[in-house]
Amino acid sequence: MPENTHPASEGKDIRIDQVVIGSCTNGRLEDMEAAYNILKGKHIAKGVRGIIIPATMAVYKECILRGWTEAFIDAGCIVSTPTCGPCLGGYMGILAEGERCVSTTNRNFVGRMGHVKSEVYLASPATAAASALTGYITTPARSDRKGETTMNAKGSVFKYPDNVDTDVIIPARHLNTQDPKELASHCMEDIDKDFVRNVRDGDVMVGGWNFGCGSSREHAPVAIKAAGISVVIAKSFARIFYRNSINIGLPIMECPEAVDAISAGDTVSVDFTTGLITDETTGKTFQAEPFPPFIQKIIADGGLMKSIKNKY
Repeated sequence: MPENTHPASEGKDIRIDQVVIGSCTNGRLEDMEAAYNILKGKHIAKGVRGIIIPATMAVYKECILRGWTEAFIDAGCIVSTPTCGPCLGGYMGILAEGERCVSTTNRNFVGRMGHVKSEVYLASPATAAASALTGYITTPARSDRKGETTMNAKGSVFKYPDNVDTDVIIPARHLNTQDPKELASHCMEDIDKDFVRNVRDGDVMVGGWNFGCGSSREHAPVAIKAAGISVVIAKSFARIFYRNSINIGLPIMECPEAVDAISAGDTVSVDFTTGLITDETTGKTFQAEPFPPFIQKIIADGGLMKSIKNKY
């Protein structure tokens, strides 16, 4: 009902289990493009099912030709041929009791997509795609205003001391691989053996002074990013680690005041456009230097090389 509509920003604390983009409603080519622009070069959150259904075979074929289908699959989504599927609760993506879905379909009455105690939130393709990345109802990662990119992060905090070097982030004994997932499986293991088991996509890493010092290896930010960390906040970063992080698309922010106030396990959100850091556990806010638009674009594209490819 119209009176039951709300801005997506009001749902930022609502965790979701599934995203459906498409079917006969919001499965047009422009809808697929909106989802592609947000999902390309990224991966949906752990525990979230992503289902993409082009409206027609013509749209389906065009997504393949443009490379969007491959990007959706690389992002961890299932891409179906045109079908009603989960929209009418028939098959594929049927919600269990207590599960929540953000869907671009046109109906969400009780039991429409599965169990009568499941929840379906109707949204635009952009909002659905952004929500798939965070695991929460999330405003779109891209803004049409002035063509600039807006990005946000939110997650639970893993906090570490001063002078965490790259050999602590990813021990040298594991550098015989370039595979990000393999590197991530050993991230922080010498300082926090439980990190890999407990981290979830979107979580936040907080460090002290001189974070990322030591060897100039690019493996360190790669391992952090592949582990699911959405942003590293520190009092200061080693110069080469800082540049490597931007180059591979890992957001980093310097804010000594935030580091002193934030505790391990707190829920922290970050607006990269404004530089605002919010400890949602305590309600305190902190101001960091925001990324300039060109850095935002590099990070949103997944790193420097991907940004260059997208440009040319």
